[in-house]
Amino acid sequence: MIPLLVLSPFVFALVAALVAGRWPTRARWLAVWPALLAVVFEHELRTRVAVEGTQVVSLAWAPSLGLTLQFTLDGLGLLFALMITIIGALIVLFASAYLKGHPHLARLLAWLFVFMGAMLGVVLSDNLFALFVFWELTGFASFMLIGFEHDTPAARAAAMQALLVTAAGGIALLGGTVLLAQITGETTVSGVIRSGIDVTAHPTYLACTLLFLLAAFTKSAQVPFHFWLPNAMAAPTPVSAYLHSATMVKAGVYLIARMMPILGGTTLWSTTLLVVGGITMVGAAWRSVQETDLKRVLAFSTVSALGSLVLMIGIGTPGAIVAAVVYMIAHAAYKGTLFMVAGAIDHEAGTRDVTQLAGLRTVMPRTALAAALAAASMMGVPLFFGFFGKELFYEAEWQYAGAAGLLLAISVAANALSGMAGLVTGVGPFTGARPSRFDAAHEPAWPMWFGPLFLALAGVVFALVPGIVNTPIALAAASVTGAFTPVALVLWHGFTPVLGLSVLTLALAGGLYTQRAVLRKGLPGSVGSERVYVVTLRLLDAVSAFVAPALYSRSLRSYVLVLIVTTAFLISSGLFLGGGGWSIEALTPLRAYEMVIALVICAGAVMAARATSSMRAVLALGAVGYGVALLFVTYGAPDLAMTQFSVETLTAVIFVLVFRMFGSFAHLSSRLIRMRDAIVAGVVGVVVGTLVLLVGTGDGTSRLSHYFAEMSATVGHGRNIVNVILVDFRGFDTMGEITVLVVAAIGVHALLRIGADERGRP
Repeated sequence: MIPLLVLSPFVFALVAALVAGRWPTRARWLAVWPALLAVVFEHELRTRVAVEGTQVVSLAWAPSLGLTLQFTLDGLGLLFALMITIIGALIVLFASAYLKGHPHLARLLAWLFVFMGAMLGVVLSDNLFALFVFWELTGFASFMLIGFEHDTPAARAAAMQALLVTAAGGIALLGGTVLLAQITGETTVSGVIRSGIDVTAHPTYLACTLLFLLAAFTKSAQVPFHFWLPNAMAAPTPVSAYLHSATMVKAGVYLIARMMPILGGTTLWSTTLLVVGGITMVGAAWRSVQETDLKRVLAFSTVSALGSLVLMIGIGTPGAIVAAVVYMIAHAAYKGTLFMVAGAIDHEAGTRDVTQLAGLRTVMPRTALAAALAAASMMGVPLFFGFFGKELFYEAEWQYAGAAGLLLAISVAANALSGMAGLVTGVGPFTGARPSRFDAAHEPAWPMWFGPLFLALAGVVFALVPGIVNTPIALAAASVTGAFTPVALVLWHGFTPVLGLSVLTLALAGGLYTQRAVLRKGLPGSVGSERVYVVTLRLLDAVSAFVAPALYSRSLRSYVLVLIVTTAFLISSGLFLGGGGWSIEALTPLRAYEMVIALVICAGAVMAARATSSMRAVLALGAVGYGVALLFVTYGAPDLAMTQFSVETLTAVIFVLVFRMFGSFAHLSSRLIRMRDAIVAGVVGVVVGTLVLLVGTGDGTSRLSHYFAEMSATVGHGRNIVNVILVDFRGFDTMGEITVLVVAAIGVHALLRIGADERGRP
């Protein structure tokens, strides 16, 4: 049941397209399904997982091939699934009102459900290759959602940028997955952990770890790949609130946490996460306070929060992991709220410029309340859940043995800047005197204020009644650390150094907010890594512009030349790097009649190459074909020989009829071109011949040939192995070939009928 529920959003994508397309006023009811999924996942977390521990459930895909979809139900995956479905339901509700009347509302909702299903697949997949497939699907769905307004250049550029950066990480994930499977012989996360193999001691550990971290850093917008996330704000606000604050960008953090029991515990792992997470945390927080667009302020502060999560996982202690889980929940709540608030403000006031917005509290009171509660949580004010996240964050760093002072200093600075960003986005637009041009603004429809208020109040409830989330947090942390430790969040710990750091953070945030105009001066342009991205694309375009004319010459001979040269290069490189060899002793004796046939084939090939007319070339190639057919006869394949004889005869007749009026073609190519072609042909012949010798004389065993020989009579019920392979074992190939022939026959018949009609014949 659980696997079907995980995959159900893909079905609901079709339902969303139908419902929102025909009955757009009922689109809000689509939010019911992800809400029900959240109830199911919450029940699984608090009953089966809390009592029985991690569960692995399977959905049979191709049982005869041993292929199944396996999903892991543990604290970490189900906590992410809860965030995905709860916030997803609120976003669907919000989008139904935000894009009311938009002609493409159905398309956006359909892709939101596709993205929801892909994210559920990422966080719950046990099979590493299935995780990769879902991972790539999230990237493609985000590409479609970011480029929703595809008629604007900014949306198209942002969508392409996000796709290219995250897809590069996806390739790295595939490479890391292949290496991990080779190291352990397992393709599932649970199987790798059960195997007990010390991956960190393997020679390829360095490459494997860097590939997984590269995938995580690109998806979670860590330095130097952080630039794509703020640019993705070209997407509609519901997309930004869902993908870029609460779900997709946390997929990288999830991957790091999931792989920590396998790849963690080394200096490489912790140092990389600490350095990258720390730089991202501080740099993005500083950039956030320099922006004036509400969504870009929130985007950079999101990048900073992701850096904080990576840093906490890099610390790696049980306390740090608990802090990361708490911080992640708090961030999803307050950042999802503030993104939807930004959308509501833009919807009603017509602008997102924080330097112009003011006084909206009187006309948008519910939205203002949600924004204020979220801003307080983002700042880390006591009685809000964000306070727990920052307290635990500081506590983990305080107890960390390495560079605790430095980590605390940069964390206080980053959190103070993030707190200021919370004031800028959650308080600034609603305080002060309202400009007259905003007099027409009013509270949006209830689907647009319900979601933000729900998430904001959740941050208050979790803080006042932390027992609600103690068990889910403990189970999620146990999935990373490997040991269950009860969690008991307490609002008051007494007067401690950590409390002093929290007070200092609040004071700095308030002080920086009063100087916000000064901090915005000298707003930087594109960041350095983004310039590298732009220059790289321009370089690729320049290379393409230089190479393409030579390759795209509209000449079939040029295309064939490029194809065979490339193929020969790849094969010869593989043969050279593989270091294989062949032995004369392994070759079968060459009989006299076989030598005669081989000489006929070679002579025909030479005559075809030296022919100066079409007729001679056709006849020479026919000799080559008949010689190959004779070889089939000598090796006991009369059916193949008959097929070859028939094809060669028919081809020769057709070519003779077509080419009989052609003259000499010897002067169509220059001597230099003919020499080039001769060299290429000779090299390709040597490479292919060497490959055939290696295959024929290799000491490897072919299980497939023995399987066909044994099963052709018992399973295929035929004595002719070749026919059984074509008809039974490769029936789909044969069906495809027959389909091609039928289509070609229909086309020929249609052309003949058209020609007959033009000539006036019946």
